Amino acid sequence: MDYRTQSYNLTHYLAAVILGGFLPAIVLGMKNVNGLRVRPLWNYLLGGFGIVLFIATATWGYRHLLAAGIGAAPR
Repeated sequence: MDYRTQSYNLTHYLAAVILGGFLPAIVLGMKNVNGLRVRPLWNYLLGGFGIVLFIATATWGYRHLLAAGIGAAPR
């Protein structure tokens, strides 16, 4: 087996996150975990936590930002 680790360019990662948002950050993070040969369980936990965090922030953003702007905010 080849146990050579790879080096990742942080500039490309940050550019993808800034331009693409939160979901590309999750995908690239999972790709980096695979490249570092971490157990698959951690990869699934990272992806699952990212999806839960994405749903939570999207829900919060709708309830507090968008709905307040259009007058449909819950009271």
